[in-house]
Amino acid sequence: MSNIDTSKYAIGTVLNADGSAAVKKPSGDMDKESFLKLLVAQLKYHPADPSEFMNQTAQFSILEALQNMSKDQTSMLSAQRSVTATGMLGQKITAAGKATGDADISGVVTGVRITTDGPVLKIGDTEVPLSSVKEVNRA
Repeated sequence: MSNIDTSKYAIGTVLNADGSAAVKKPSGDMDKESFLKLLVAQLKYHPADPSEFMNQTAQFSILEALQNMSKDQTSMLSAQRSVTATGMLGQKITAAGKATGDADISGVVTGVRITTDGPVLKIGDTEVPLSSVKEVNRA
């Protein structure tokens, strides 16, 4: 059993093995490393029965698989948007104006630029985000 004086810590403070307060990351999300440290500390100070440990390990594995699937789906969606935008080269499009109330923008797509916010279509000197396209027609 440990002799750590917990009276000087707030409820929810995570302690390192030496009794010092663990540095908390500013993000509200718990990453894999934080989870594993917490699990090891929990097992060290409050040993679990084997079935509880297996349950926690299975939950961690499922969470990790879901996070990986989410990343993969985000990547696939980004690739699909890029393919869609590239397919519009040479096509006549109509897109919503850049600001609310602005007139629609129409013209033939002459170029595509891929940005961190998604593909941007070029119509002459004007750039239009793929998400604002309302209509696509053959040129």
